[in-house]
Amino acid sequence: MNRDDGGARLDRAVQHLMMARRSRRWIDALPADAMPQTLDEAHAIQDGQMIRMGGRGGWKVGAAGPDAIPGRAPLAARSIYTGRPTLSAAEFHFVGIEGEIAFKFGSTLDRAGRPYAVEEVLAAVTSVHAGIEIADSRYVDFRSRSALEQTADLGNNGAYILGPASNASPAIDQLQVSAEIWLDGERIVQKTGGNTAGSVQRLLTWLANHCALRGTPITAGDIVTSGSCTGLEIIQKGTVRAVLAGIGDVTVTIV
Repeated sequence: MNRDDGGARLDRAVQHLMMARRSRRWIDALPADAMPQTLDEAHAIQDGQMIRMGGRGGWKVGAAGPDAIPGRAPLAARSIYTGRPTLSAAEFHFVGIEGEIAFKFGSTLDRAGRPYAVEEVLAAVTSVHAGIEIADSRYVDFRSRSALEQTADLGNNGAYILGPASNASPAIDQLQVSAEIWLDGERIVQKTGGNTAGSVQRLLTWLANHCALRGTPITAGDIVTSGSCTGLEIIQKGTVRAVLAGIGDVTVTIV
């Protein structure tokens, strides 16, 4: 396959995913002639959607375990909310709730010639926040799709709600953080060290170096969310509050 064929295939993937997002007509799978074949291609499909969605406001990063290679996806700026927003369930295929730790960056990390050390990455963080990721998918059944297809679909992201800045250090040990999810005043999740990725500092450093090398660096003002501390809870509607001990809380209402 030549470069032109590959570029057209990736454009088709972007078009299919964006059409599903706009029309809310979910797809069973990407067509064979639009399927990403490598991780770099899945990332290129993410990039194409960011252009069509008005630009990036941050990143999500995570890993299956403390020694696993991390994965990432961009967060569209228009899908990041602050305060106590009210969102319509009709905007999503499903509403998956995850309580997370987010980091806001105050400087751009675009050095590609020499890898950033963890200390340099943490020094670029201006604040630590509690966050809620709303997981969503453009596939009828995201669990049946390959890892590359889910990566191409912005890592199953629907929206992100960023809580207020806290006094927590970016050197925080997330394995010691207690995280709760409350739905309409009832606690439905309580976990300590619930993020399987282990060190969040490893994730941030990997992301900074990965993005700098790709020419899509973490930029000043970006937020980075580091994976679920609570697991995935799918809800229909209600007021959701995530509480992360030592960091703070964040609320969103789904109607």
